[in-house]
Amino acid sequence: MTEQQVIDLIEDHKSERGMQWWNKLYPDSPLTSYGVGLTVLRKLAKQVGRDHALALTLWQSNLYDARLMGLLIDDPKLITREQAEAQVEEVNIGHLSHVFSSCDAALAKTP
Repeated sequence: MTEQQVIDLIEDHKSERGMQWWNKLYPDSPLTSYGVGLTVLRKLAKQVGRDHALALTLWQSNLYDARLMGLLIDDPKLITREQAEAQVEEVNIGHLSHVFSSCDAALAKTP
């Protein structure tokens, strides 16, 4: 899958309620969100499959949901210490820190 295909997939599952919640909690965030819940994103991540290169690309997105997807589809065998440390610096918004370190995300499975 390409970055655009994943973003389209996420957009197809957008939640107006989730978007309103995002805008209320993070009105000044540089990221936007389609308000897709973590349960739905985890199901979508299974459709996308593990893809380290795509995960890195999604992490650069200004879409919060795409960043979450990147965390969920990354290949734990390919995550470098440098990548993890760089991402730690950017996990201060929403549930990024929670997903980054748990929720079946790749980092939690990294040796």
